[in-house]
Amino acid sequence: GLDIIDANGVPLGLSVVENGARSSTAATLGIAGSIDPTLNGSDLNPQLSFKVEEISGTTAADLGILSEFSIDHIGHDLNPRLTLDTPVSVLNSGVGFGMGEIVINLGRTTRTVDLGAPSISTVQDMLDAFNNSGLDITASLNADGTGIQIQNNDPYASLTIEDVGDGNTTKALGIYGSSDMMGTLQVLSNALKNDDQDGVSRLLANIEDSRLNLLSQRAKVGAQGIRLEETSSRLIDLEFTLTERLSEVEDADLAKAITDLSTYENNYTASLIASSSIIQQSLLDFLR
Repeated sequence: GLDIIDANGVPLGLSVVENGARSSTAATLGIAGSIDPTLNGSDLNPQLSFKVEEISGTTAADLGILSEFSIDHIGHDLNPRLTLDTPVSVLNSGVGFGMGEIVINLGRTTRTVDLGAPSISTVQDMLDAFNNSGLDITASLNADGTGIQIQNNDPYASLTIEDVGDGNTTKALGIYGSSDMMGTLQVLSNALKNDDQDGVSRLLANIEDSRLNLLSQRAKVGAQGIRLEETSSRLIDLEFTLTERLSEVEDADLAKAITDLSTYENNYTASLIASSSIIQQSLLDFLR
């Protein structure tokens, strides 16, 4: 707030009043009254303001606090990332997961991997357990670095990942289910048989995504089919037009051809008759 002090050697009996009947500035500032010799204004509750700047590097920007603040400021999501050396025990906000056995099916090949083994202590150990399973799959960190992903390298086989028994390892790691529709339906069948309501609810979203993808692919194929039919129709029209043009250039005039043939035939017949009248000799004449 404001303090007004009468700094004269002998107080002058000063006071602060509003300048006009409609004015309320002095009252708002809490300084309406006598200065004897000090007039303490009321608390104006000022809003705190400060600025965070970099001294060097990008620390403040990385934390989302490179800005000017008024009282409070919320930094942006720091998106913590996994590294290959991250201990499994610090996952799930430091609580960890109850790791156990999982079963991986790639086509007709099945492997069981125990992610709860004592030898698996880091994220790298977990990835190695998948990559050394003997299946044509690749385990790695996802693009965001926030989890793991399993890639199926065999385009002709379905990949499914499930827990053994009542385990929850695959669901906790976010790798439960399958990467294709047929595999998802197979896992859904197993979940229904085991009355796994959590698994069923997780798979329904995958099935819906697969259904939408299937509809999208069908639409693309349908559009391509329509374009092929239109192209075929245009080619037929072009073939007919080309045949018509060639006919105009190459085809004979049928009426003229028949007339010419008749004329040539008559001329030939007349020549034969004339020749037979002039030449009366036969083969016997030549033999004599």
